[in-house]
Amino acid sequence: MIKKEEIVKQDLLSKYRNDYTEEVDDNVNELLKRINVIRALYGKPITLSSGWRPSEYNKSIGGAPNSNHCKGLALDVKDTDGEFKKFVTSNLYKFSLLGLYMEQFSWTPTWVHIQIVPPASGARFFEARGDKHAPQPHLQVIHNSGFNRDAFIKTNKEKIEKINTLLQSDDTDAILKLIKE
Repeated sequence: MIKKEEIVKQDLLSKYRNDYTEEVDDNVNELLKRINVIRALYGKPITLSSGWRPSEYNKSIGGAPNSNHCKGLALDVKDTDGEFKKFVTSNLYKFSLLGLYMEQFSWTPTWVHIQIVPPASGARFFEARGDKHAPQPHLQVIHNSGFNRDAFIKTNKEKIEKINTLLQSDDTDAILKLIKE
């Protein structure tokens, strides 16, 4: 199980306490619930390489100016061997049910960026910095699938509503059962 302290690093919290608002805390708690469902599905430990970032710190490391990390809406999973990327691509439906979005893997060679808000495009996999790289071959089917967020939500509305209700009660076992149906 991933702990909140893995998303919110104590050294950053101590230095940038004023940046960690109630809204950021609510976002981090929601992100934590969803990533722990993914962790349970994955069945192996997950190491986070980045979570909440204060704006000043984010800027100092070259992060995107409007990064969802600064709002507590995104995290990065360390993935140096590509195993987690394979898990994501083979479980895209489950990620979609949980309302998770990933940055295109060609931009994240040793990690997987996951966020709980859709990008402007609504794409499950999005290009945060423009399209200078072609999609990786194992993702071509996803990029060419014509994923329609609105149609997916309409088709799976009842299941998504149940999952969202269960997320509020932190009932991971019930969520896993529902997602695996």
